[in-house]
Amino acid sequence: MTVQSPIARQQFARRLREFRVARGFKTARSLAQALDIDENRYTRYERAEVEPDIKLIQQICETLGLSPNDLLGTPIPRPTAAPRAALSVAVSGFSEAESATLSPWGEERDRTAWLLACAVADLKATATQPAPEGTLPLATLQQAARLFADLQSRPYAAVTDILLHPAVAEAPADEARRIETLIEALTNATAR
Repeated sequence: MTVQSPIARQQFARRLREFRVARGFKTARSLAQALDIDENRYTRYERAEVEPDIKLIQQICETLGLSPNDLLGTPIPRPTAAPRAALSVAVSGFSEAESATLSPWGEERDRTAWLLACAVADLKATATQPAPEGTLPLATLQQAARLFADLQSRPYAAVTDILLHPAVAEAPADEARRIETLIEALTNATAR
């Protein structure tokens, strides 16, 4: 009897395979080489046997030209004030109907929001069940992706939610300083 992989892991594996092929990596070996990892390790991700850590997910996103939301399958809500045409561009390897959405924020704010979302999701996850050092399970990454989308659609309310969360209030001093610094950078960038 085989145990089924969680649905989220299976969906991640499917998206990873689809994006790999769409971005011109015809074989798993070619992407594994681009990522500088063992082919067997990579193919286990596409077979939904295991999930990569956050550092490898970031590397995959950079190599394939994706956002973590694309790879994790978490939609980014569109701001209602911005016209649709200004938010979408064709991405290499996709037809016009499959255009990717760009954030109206800009790369630096997106990067800050993503770092904040990952830090908070990791803090919340370790408050309930500590994970091995330097790893974020897929569920934690999905929570980070949801928080990232929330930070984009309603930045000030999302920051308020973060600050009021018990895991953040009870965070170790170094993590609290890191989150405080990221929130300050994000709110300053958003205010501009």
